[in-house]
Amino acid sequence: MSDFEDSVIEDDGTPLPSLGKVRMSPGARKLRERLTGSDAMKVSNAEAMDPEAAMERLTKRDSKGRLKITALADNQLVLLFAQLDAAGASDIEKGRVKRILKENWPEYTSNFLDAARNLAECERAAARRRKRMKSEDDNVIDVNGFDDLWSYGRDCLEKGNRGSKPRLFRHGSEIVRIPEMPTGEARIEILTQKSFNHELNMHAPFRKTRGDSDYVSAAAPKEVAEHLFADPALPLSPLEKIVTVPTFTKDGKLIQTPGYDKASGLLYCPDPNLTVPAVDKVDEAAAKDAAAYLVDLFADFPFDGCSRAENIANPGASLTNFIGLLLTPFVSPIIDDVVPAHLLTKPAPGTGASLLAEACQLVIDGKTDLRPPLSRNEDERRKALFTALQTLKNFLVYDNVAGEMDSATIASFLTSREWTDRILGRTGERTVRNASATVWTGINPGFSPELQRRISLIKLDAKMAKPGERDPSTFKVQGDFKSYIRQHRGEIIGACLTLVKHWIQSGQKNASDRPLASFERWHWTVGGILEAAGLTRFQGNREELAVVTGGEGNPMQSLIQAWYEAAHDPLTPVSMEAKASGEDGLLALVADREITLPLRLRRDALSDYDYSPKSFGNYLAQAKDSTLNVEYNGREIAVSLVFAGRGSGGVIWRLVERQEKLKVEASNVRRIGRPRGWRSMTDAERDAWATMDETERHALLKEVRERAKAA
Repeated sequence: MSDFEDSVIEDDGTPLPSLGKVRMSPGARKLRERLTGSDAMKVSNAEAMDPEAAMERLTKRDSKGRLKITALADNQLVLLFAQLDAAGASDIEKGRVKRILKENWPEYTSNFLDAARNLAECERAAARRRKRMKSEDDNVIDVNGFDDLWSYGRDCLEKGNRGSKPRLFRHGSEIVRIPEMPTGEARIEILTQKSFNHELNMHAPFRKTRGDSDYVSAAAPKEVAEHLFADPALPLSPLEKIVTVPTFTKDGKLIQTPGYDKASGLLYCPDPNLTVPAVDKVDEAAAKDAAAYLVDLFADFPFDGCSRAENIANPGASLTNFIGLLLTPFVSPIIDDVVPAHLLTKPAPGTGASLLAEACQLVIDGKTDLRPPLSRNEDERRKALFTALQTLKNFLVYDNVAGEMDSATIASFLTSREWTDRILGRTGERTVRNASATVWTGINPGFSPELQRRISLIKLDAKMAKPGERDPSTFKVQGDFKSYIRQHRGEIIGACLTLVKHWIQSGQKNASDRPLASFERWHWTVGGILEAAGLTRFQGNREELAVVTGGEGNPMQSLIQAWYEAAHDPLTPVSMEAKASGEDGLLALVADREITLPLRLRRDALSDYDYSPKSFGNYLAQAKDSTLNVEYNGREIAVSLVFAGRGSGGVIWRLVERQEKLKVEASNVRRIGRPRGWRSMTDAERDAWATMDETERHALLKEVRERAKAA
């Protein structure tokens, strides 16, 4: 290592290093311009020289009294002060050296010597900083450039979210985190710019310089945080779903170790007290025993009006569909698609639909979460569904659904693998995965045809006026059913896993019957699992949906049926071609038959069926050219609603018969429309109406009118 006495410091071509952010006097800056990179590196790496030794060498003379050291060059002078600094010389000691230099070489001015000392100290400080940073990250805001800073932040986010317990994920289009809730519940939180900044600062500690060789902590620069938040390729683990029970992946692997599984994107967050029996190789006998266990557990619920003994002896469609609902979360990665809504319907309160839904939640999540019915406003429905999906619940249970439901939003939701909406305070649309099964409970709620085909029906009927008064001593579970589920949760989960394991080991055969449109993967998978265990009635009640869910009360169906019947009744003024409004138009028919439509009433409405002509016209226009089946005189006939033009009285519509679709037994004919005088009929006459031919109906109506006049 050269010291200040060397006559020449060779320039080896080393570039002049950057000093970064340092305080340097103007004279020192000018002096540095005359140094080479070699000079600067030797100054930076200067070896310590004791001040006393330096002063002795500077004042040493030969036998003739001449100084042994000649005047020092600029770079040698700076090196001298660097060696003093390396030795930890005090300001006083450096001042004494400065006086000796000035006395021996008067050509050195005081300002020049101060500049040499300042430059030496700056080079040394920068060298210490570079050395300290050499093995550290590029995270010093006032030293590193933008590329270094955002790369550092990205690397820290990636490293901090590896392994089985990451905190941040990519879910759909969003960066999310899994906060620790006081209840122990796991749910996602979509990050905003502010909450992302918090996570970035927790994962990536940025710094600023303080003085020449020290640092202080600092928040991530705004530009860096915004750049990372907007990066669609931010290296975070993809989160498919949070699961609370052991779950099978696409390739049949059973996830049963808590934490994040990178291959499947599942985050397994079980109750720490949950104990599940081991499930290894399963034969057919074990699968049937598991199926029998589940059937026996839920057999006290009156599925399809059956008793406990009937449910056990021959599990019907509704009971089989319910077990399919219970199995769905265990195989959601295998399905890897949307699932239909599950309707737990009942004719009277106290039948057990809500309890059955809660039992599902207790088995899968260990807790219940019943939600009120969705708003009737479509925008509110969309927002509510987007918020609900952020909980990553296995089941979204909407309790006590009532009335008629016809919603384009819900129809789209049930067939969408991802759900998109806008978030308040953020620009652009945001997307989350739809990995939840929707469950509705209610007393015979009605649904539009579009929603009906998206429903798996689970019908309960205790066949008594007050189901809540059933004798509990006949039930398998004595006492609180939910407490029993909690106590035996591990056994129930074990039975479900056994059914799935048997299906996988048997070759994962699809269900043999025709799949449910739009939900084929779910139908094939769940139906196949049930069939392999001997439960063969899966979705065997599809034909009942129209009746049970109000399909026969579908407003347009009811209108067309009433119109067709009135057109074939010579005592009514309505024909197969009719005006939308007016005294002999369709609106008058709607009011007379008291047909409920999803329309606005007139402002001055006199009854609950006095609808706005404009909204009624739009309603008909939406059904233009649609074909529906009507029943008349023991026949099922296809008719189409056709636009017939405009007349002096307004828009004209026509019913066009297409074909006689199906002969049906008279006892199975269901009454849809109501003739004039319906309310004046006796109960026996109403019951007989559906089985009468046209002549008999005319005679009955005439008798009813004469009876009314006499009264």
